[in-house]
Amino acid sequence: MNNKNFPGAQDPQVRKASAPESSDSPIAADGLPTLSPPPPVDSNESKAPAKPKKPDHVHVHVETGSLADFEALLAGESFESPRARVQPGDKVGGVVTKVGEKYLYVELDGRIEGLASTIDYPDTKEGDRLDFYVIHTRGGTVELGKSMSTRDSGLDALEHAYSAGLPVEGRVSSRNKGGFEIDFKGVAAFCPLSQIEAGFTEDPDEHLGKTYRFKITDIREDGRNVVVSRSALIQEERAAAAQETLATLQEGQVVQGTVTRLADFGAFVDLGGIEGLVHVSEIGHARIAHPSEALKEGELVSARVLKMEEGPKGLRIGLSIKDTLSDPWESRISEFAEGSKIEGRVTRVEPFGAFVEIAPGLEGLVHISEMSNEHVKRASDVVKVGQTVNVEIQSIDTARKRLSLSMKEAGEDVWSAIDQHFVVGQKVSGAVENIEDFGVFVRLQGATALLPRSEMGLARDATPHRLYKTGQTVEAKILEIDPIRRRIALTVRSDEELERASEEASAPRSFVDKGSSSSLGTFGELLQKKLK
Repeated sequence: MNNKNFPGAQDPQVRKASAPESSDSPIAADGLPTLSPPPPVDSNESKAPAKPKKPDHVHVHVETGSLADFEALLAGESFESPRARVQPGDKVGGVVTKVGEKYLYVELDGRIEGLASTIDYPDTKEGDRLDFYVIHTRGGTVELGKSMSTRDSGLDALEHAYSAGLPVEGRVSSRNKGGFEIDFKGVAAFCPLSQIEAGFTEDPDEHLGKTYRFKITDIREDGRNVVVSRSALIQEERAAAAQETLATLQEGQVVQGTVTRLADFGAFVDLGGIEGLVHVSEIGHARIAHPSEALKEGELVSARVLKMEEGPKGLRIGLSIKDTLSDPWESRISEFAEGSKIEGRVTRVEPFGAFVEIAPGLEGLVHISEMSNEHVKRASDVVKVGQTVNVEIQSIDTARKRLSLSMKEAGEDVWSAIDQHFVVGQKVSGAVENIEDFGVFVRLQGATALLPRSEMGLARDATPHRLYKTGQTVEAKILEIDPIRRRIALTVRSDEELERASEEASAPRSFVDKGSSSSLGTFGELLQKKLK
């Protein structure tokens, strides 16, 4: 028999039975398009020698096939319909060959064509490869979907899904003791609280009214007791996705993932069924105290796989977002020059100085000696983390990626014109910076002054630590200014006390003989007499 009369025999690939969505397409009882068989062949055209007798009845529904299938049929050999190779409940992969108004036409592995609703797979394009569940193989059509539908058959559909292991869509209708009631188009089921999501459920009420896909774990008492789990389905899907991800994942690879959780030490990112950790130091070039300063849960990020290693709890994957970003030492350092004055943010304070960020990822050190024109005992007395300060760039070392900064050179030096800012007797106020046994250092505007213990009016057994606290505001008067040594002395004593003390200091001391009413003179006079 001549095979050329079969449609597609001239093509290496036999014609795919693609059913157009029109009134010309035959419709099955369930509303799905069906695929028509090929037209009969005129046996008179065959000039080939007689073949062995074929079976009287060979029923074949051809969705797609190969030339070898037709030859096997003509030779009377056994033939299995491609559709028979898949069964309800099977999870299959396929390529979308056509996107219609209602259906996707899918070529499955093994040259089988199936149909899937466009509602289940929005934004799908021709050529996309997707995973499906086989819902039915009835009416000459392989029906595909994400889950079993209960819109038509209720309990029968649930029992079919249960036996085939198919997921089923249901709506969380209410909460009850220990879990939720799930509505499957009129059939009620129970989902335990621990099974509504993969992890701990912080707010059970957030699931109310939502539609999810569930796995049926038990059906008893003729359907009066149906138990389902969303967690089991999520874990199965994650496990399948993890295997697929691990098959291609390797160190150095740039991957995309979704931020699932933020912790003090970093961010967890879902790469597709398996999570990796981005340490807080690998989130970006800029220094941050907590991942929430740069990321949020649900955010899609790109990261590079730094390492993959087995740990006590399984595979550990280290990721870096920073490694996928441009290095500011290469892309932005040219914007800055030595001697320029800019604004920066204090990121760290150490005993030897403070680190200031002048741009994301560009951080320099202000040494404690460059913080002020005054003596600074501790850097924390001058700046705090998060504070904005003005700095001058002292040096740029691109090879070592280091910046030297100065706050002292960026600000105005009040000592160059001290008499324009402060005068003796002027009333001033400032915050206590440091407390010592001999006095208290007070920060004035542009300078630091000392309030000596002798100018506090303390009792003999009192100390400055009892009277003052760091950060406390002090009101005082300027007692003395020394522009050479760059020192300012303060006092809190009253004018009367100061005047009395001045008189006492300037008055000559005399020594009186207790046995005589006459004075012996001053100490200087007595000393002169002695020398004679």
